[in-house]
Amino acid sequence: MPTDTNWRVIAVALVAAIGLIVGALVVSLGQEVEATVAVVEPGAYESAASSEWKEAIDAIAPKPATSLGEYVAPKELPVTDAMARELLASYLSYKQDGVLTASEKQAAVDAIIARNIKTIVPSKLYTDTDLTPSQTNDIIAYSGTLTEILARSTEIKEYELRTFSKSIGANDINGSPTLEKAATVYASIEQSLQKLPVPNTVRTEHLALLNRTAELQHATELMATWTGDPTQALAYMDAFVKAERDVQLTMSALYRKLAQIAQKL
Repeated sequence: MPTDTNWRVIAVALVAAIGLIVGALVVSLGQEVEATVAVVEPGAYESAASSEWKEAIDAIAPKPATSLGEYVAPKELPVTDAMARELLASYLSYKQDGVLTASEKQAAVDAIIARNIKTIVPSKLYTDTDLTPSQTNDIIAYSGTLTEILARSTEIKEYELRTFSKSIGANDINGSPTLEKAATVYASIEQSLQKLPVPNTVRTEHLALLNRTAELQHATELMATWTGDPTQALAYMDAFVKAERDVQLTMSALYRKLAQIAQKL
C-alpha cells in the first residue's frame, strides 16, 4: 500500500511537474507567429494533443518519447525538480500503452522516490557492544540518572516542527539557530545515554531508546540545515515525526520494564 510519506512527497513533485509542462507548452505556443485555421479530422485532435505533450516533455527531458519511462533526471537538479521530471516521463511512458494500473502507478512512484529521496538515518547507529555496562546493576541509580538525562529535552522551548514550518514559510535557507540548538540538546542526550552504565536487565530497551534518540537528533539537524527544497522538507518532517514517535514508544517500554523490576525488589 502507498504510505503517507510517498504520497505527500510525490504530491509536491506533481505540482512542480504541472508547472514544468505548462511552462513548456507556453514556450511552444509562444513561438507561433501566426495563428492558422485548419479542418480537424475525427480522431486527429487526440493525436495532435498527444503530440503537443510529447514535444513539451521532450523539451524538459531530452529523450525520445518512447524511452521516457527510463528517464533519470540530472543529478545536479534540486530534488523536487528531478522528481517532477521523472514523474512526467514515467506517466507519459505508461500513457502510451493506454492503461495505467494501480500497481504500475505505485511502482513508478516508489522508483522515483527511491532514486531521489535518501533514507534519512544517522551515519552511526549503536549496537549492544557500544553500551556501557553497569558494574552494580543498580536499577534505582540508573533510573534516576536516566530521568535527569531525558529531562534535558525541556531546554527546547518551541516544538521543532513549528519552528521548521516558520523557516519554510519564510523560505529561510540559511539555517535555523533554534533548530540547531535543539539538535545540540538531542546530541547531548544521545551521548549521555551511550555513556550511562546500563544494568543487564534493561540493555535491550536502553539500546532501542539510544538509537531512536540518534534518529531524532539527525532529523532535527537536517531541518536546521534545510536548503529550500520543498520535497526534502517533507522528507525531513516525516523523519522527525517517526523518530519522535519511536522515542516516546521506546522510552515508555523502558520505564515499564524498570517498574516491573522495581516491584520485585
